[in-house]
Amino acid sequence: MIDMSTMFVVRLWLVALVITVGSTAVGGLSRPTAADATPLPEVTATASGSAHTCAIVDGATVRCWGDNQSGQLGTGTTTPQGAPVEVVAVAPGTGALRTVTQVSAGRAHTCAVVGRDGVACWGNNSSGQLGDGSTSVRSTPVMVLDPAGGPSLAGAKSVVAGLHHSCALLSSSRVACWGNNTFGQLGDGTTTSSARAVIAVDDEGAPLSSIRQITSGAFHTCALTSSGSVHCWGNDFLGQRGDDVDLERISQLAAGAFHTCALLADDSVRCWGANTSAQLGNGTTTSSRTPVAVQAPGGRGQLGDVEELTAGFRHTCARTDDGAVHCWGDNMAGQLGQGSTREIRTVVTVVGPTGDGALASIERVAASGNHTCAVDEDGRASCWGANDAGQLGRPARVGTVPLVVPHELTEVKGVTGWPQPQLRAPHQRSGELLGRQRCGSARRQHH
Repeated sequence: MIDMSTMFVVRLWLVALVITVGSTAVGGLSRPTAADATPLPEVTATASGSAHTCAIVDGATVRCWGDNQSGQLGTGTTTPQGAPVEVVAVAPGTGALRTVTQVSAGRAHTCAVVGRDGVACWGNNSSGQLGDGSTSVRSTPVMVLDPAGGPSLAGAKSVVAGLHHSCALLSSSRVACWGNNTFGQLGDGTTTSSARAVIAVDDEGAPLSSIRQITSGAFHTCALTSSGSVHCWGNDFLGQRGDDVDLERISQLAAGAFHTCALLADDSVRCWGANTSAQLGNGTTTSSRTPVAVQAPGGRGQLGDVEELTAGFRHTCARTDDGAVHCWGDNMAGQLGQGSTREIRTVVTVVGPTGDGALASIERVAASGNHTCAVDEDGRASCWGANDAGQLGRPARVGTVPLVVPHELTEVKGVTGWPQPQLRAPHQRSGELLGRQRCGSARRQHH
């Protein structure tokens, strides 16, 4: 008899297969090279969704490309785009969305911090993940409402987009979340979804405080405190919140769909949660509720000198201080950047655009879904992995080596967009739904 955990792993595998295979309208598996193209100029950061990508360009505006079935590109239409298009302003007819300092992409929605005005979101809104008080799909940006009833979430420092929920780190060092809350991923002590922001609380019901970074997975959220400890809440079926965790001096967190990783002060990495595709980086496919050390490429000791972490659906990437990018986990769409889609269970170094040598001079990296993007020191963005909806910005269904995102490109013909699988987490007992882990403490906390 097949138990629930086996059924869930099978379901995850099937979902990943659907996402990876997607549409075949753009042609079969191919290995495109970095053909001459005028790159998207002065990119400062990228954000990868399940099948779309966004970038902050020229220091303040946003351009997006890829799947657009829910308006997640923010152009006022639902037409998929194989080339970068400019996100429009909140007020109709006033040009582009400007003064953007940070952007995050979820499964089919996107959010951005807009100067001192607050957070703007656009795209799918079936669970209220845009935070505008409604569940209406928005193909243009709308402002997230303040928990106290104000017209905007003013003072937000950063925003993260999960599968169907979003969270923002406020200037008060508190966390506000909105959208789907089936597994308690909003952190307000309930499982009631909310179309407007609610404040995440601790076990005593007081607002979480002294938070300096947040990250979100498919159905869970984690926050890093100023002291380096971690609070996680939401779904924990595969241990993505962490169990019996005792980590100190954490400097950054990154959450994948069902796993979480931490960058430590000594520049090494620990991961925990689902490991069905070797996304924990320890050379096995055994899931772990306790942190495991990420190995160096080739399994020679621990990965070190890491400056930035990012996690996709079932893969993880790290940027090291020499400007290289190392990835591990699922490679069914080439998201590890190895020039192939073969199964790899070890940490590998992303190759250069020609397939030779290593990708170099990288300053930012972002993974989500089944693709990965990076920005180099010259402000050029490159992407690799799944491309069934044009999320790489180049006309090929799969890019197994980094491809420069061009400034302009003729619209990809025949792209049908990203299929919409029903990604579900299994049922959990109510205590587990609202359970909260605090890394740095061995005890398991519950509401």
